[in-house]
Amino acid sequence: MARAASSRTGKGEQPRLSATSLPESAEDDQNRRMRGYLISMAIRTVCFIAAVATWQVSRPLSVVCFVLAAVLPYVAVVYANATGKRRIDRMGAVTPPPVPHKEIHGSADRSSR
Repeated sequence: MARAASSRTGKGEQPRLSATSLPESAEDDQNRRMRGYLISMAIRTVCFIAAVATWQVSRPLSVVCFVLAAVLPYVAVVYANATGKRRIDRMGAVTPPPVPHKEIHGSADRSSR
């Protein structure tokens, strides 16, 4: 990843962000997570088929394959739900300045009487 372009900023100025330091788009992030989920589910399917195929040949190997087939969906979902860094994480939140609250005098006194 590229760094912020800070060579031309003066003292006290914040570094400018370059286009290459921006996070990946939401669509690219979703595609990456979907691809990882599908690969994990394909590995799970292979483990399940291997567990059934090796049941008569090697029970310990078959049990390991069954355990992997049972655990991989959880891992795949956790991985698929782990989003990449969003723009707000990198640039910071934009918060509006506080608005002074204008108090209306006399309205509280009248309601309590």
